[in-house]
Amino acid sequence: MLAATLLLGPRSPPAHSLLICTFSRGTQGLSRHAARACAVRARASLSTSCISRQNAASDIRLKTLDVLGTTYTTDGWTNAPPAILAKTGRDLLHQPSHPLAILKELIFKEFPTFAHYDSLSPVVSTYQNFDSLGFAPDHPGRSKTDTYYVNQSTLLRTHTSAHQLQLLAAGSQGEHNVLVQAKNSAAAPGNERFLVAADVYRRDEIDASHYP
Repeated sequence: MLAATLLLGPRSPPAHSLLICTFSRGTQGLSRHAARACAVRARASLSTSCISRQNAASDIRLKTLDVLGTTYTTDGWTNAPPAILAKTGRDLLHQPSHPLAILKELIFKEFPTFAHYDSLSPVVSTYQNFDSLGFAPDHPGRSKTDTYYVNQSTLLRTHTSAHQLQLLAAGSQGEHNVLVQAKNSAAAPGNERFLVAADVYRRDEIDASHYP
């Protein structure tokens, strides 16, 4: 019934109502036995059709995932739920009156000669988040129980250190598209010094000091 409701829309009658309506119109004049047989066949046909269509729709949904306007291919590592992905665009650090934004600005002011980054995408590669920082292949932080994966090679950063190599390389190679994201790039035009403020995502147990 749920599959039929999803396929037909929330304003449509439930599956059993559709079946009764269709059956009553299509079996007028039939014997009671023939009508019963027709109902069984109709029910089986509708059920099979709904399940097939639902499975097909599920397959389509599972093949790709949209995060901040970019589409990613999913796989067996994908474990980032919609509720978490929906938080990637909240930009709390950019809301002037939000406590996190206030704290960020206070910290930035203490380091005026540093390039300040606060708008880097939370979606990074597994290499950026782990390999480039020397995480061992069997490090528990790589586990799906600790990290939100978009797919095997892409995830939601678990720390801002995921951008260290990216920013150092951008400075040494003069990658303009990265350097311009700094709020005060003139202070350290080659990323000699930089600070990164950002939201991070970990599959922690929710308590007074932890929230995924």
